[in-house]
Amino acid sequence: MRRFLLWRYEQRKERPTKVPYCAVGKSAATNRPNTWSTLQGVTEIYEANSGYFNGLGIVLGDGITGIDLDHVIDSEGNLDPKAAEIVAALPGYVERSPSGRGLHLLIKGVLPARSERKLIKFGNVLGFDPKNAPPGKEPGIEFYDETSPHYLTMTGNTWKGRSDLNSEDASPAIATIYWRTQKAKDEADEAKKAAKAAERAKKAEERPAKKAGKGASSFDHSNDDALLQHIRDSKQGAKFARLFDSGWDGYP
Repeated sequence: MRRFLLWRYEQRKERPTKVPYCAVGKSAATNRPNTWSTLQGVTEIYEANSGYFNGLGIVLGDGITGIDLDHVIDSEGNLDPKAAEIVAALPGYVERSPSGRGLHLLIKGVLPARSERKLIKFGNVLGFDPKNAPPGKEPGIEFYDETSPHYLTMTGNTWKGRSDLNSEDASPAIATIYWRTQKAKDEADEAKKAAKAAERAKKAEERPAKKAGKGASSFDHSNDDALLQHIRDSKQGAKFARLFDSGWDGYP
């Protein structure tokens, strides 16, 4: 397959980014097939330029889907149980990511039609353990095939013997995982909307009570003298005093 390229870390927008290359000083792109090569070709370039490149990558397509499980392996090498369920439910090749904290799956099969699906990059909607992620990061899952040009890094550090690509098309299994993820995202979005609506309703209920209580004093309303003094202290106090103390005669 001529779908392989090289990559190296470079600072882009003040963060390290895996920039694709086809040779020293020559950039590659997921939408330019003429910048891709065979696995043997990029391996030879990688080995001949020790230290320049950080690794190899494969552009998804030709009936191969890539699934990226971010930050699902803890510092002791244990795989998150929910991520383990996904790996067990799918055939194909599985390896550790460059960080060692994630997994990349390569599977023979395709995603649901582009017109049917919504997102391809999801956060932690499946409930991966956040403790697996480094500070400022969170676990997540991403899906890619030829309809979403992307490349996945390749380390060759296979996960528990999963070193072979599946021979039979696994599109139905891929779709099952995808729609499970999309459903979880939709439910999370609905829960957020419901929480915001409840908060707005709570504030709306509190507003009239606050208005009614604004300026209220702590005096005993059943005490006539206290009530009268409260009126005298109000903005209309002087007007009230003229009528109450001097009578109606001459009152405007």
